[in-house]
Amino acid sequence: MEDTYINDSLKERLISAGLSELDKHGIADFSLRRVALSAGVSCAAPYRHFKDKDELILAIIDYVLDGWILLSEQIFDSLGLGSAECVSEISMSLVRFWVGNGNFRSLLTLAGTDDDPERRERLFKFDEPIVQSITYFALLRSLSREDTDVLTRTVLSLVYGTLFLISRGGDSGECIENMRSKIITELIAYM
Repeated sequence: MEDTYINDSLKERLISAGLSELDKHGIADFSLRRVALSAGVSCAAPYRHFKDKDELILAIIDYVLDGWILLSEQIFDSLGLGSAECVSEISMSLVRFWVGNGNFRSLLTLAGTDDDPERRERLFKFDEPIVQSITYFALLRSLSREDTDVLTRTVLSLVYGTLFLISRGGDSGECIENMRSKIITELIAYM
């Protein structure tokens, strides 16, 4: 096997192969050997970039998270923080992000089952753009901390409930539209 690729390119290939490995085998049966085989490199190659499988899994999470953060920043730039439209759009975009990147979805199940605190903390960062948009919305409307917390939990429940319904075969367009209308209804109640 050839390990003569540019380091960044090899690292990206290992991350991509690691995503597939997570999707097929989950975190408990994650194998660096299979990742190397899938990436077409020697079994030693992953260790040139990652200390161990845990470090590769963190790199996978960071890679996917970076894509989501970039998308959410574009939404914030176009809509501005604090509007009901921004809360709705950022929420729908997270659902579209997970639906449109099926190979990333195995990360969704890790947050609830992972006993590694560092991975859990990073996985919960996917919620931060939604929480940030709701926080600004609440500040502009002088909502209490309690109302802000209720609104945040409600919106996140709608997002992850929608993802669950889609994963069970629900029509993604219909599910997302229903979620959007429920979020707007919730937000209007606080306006």
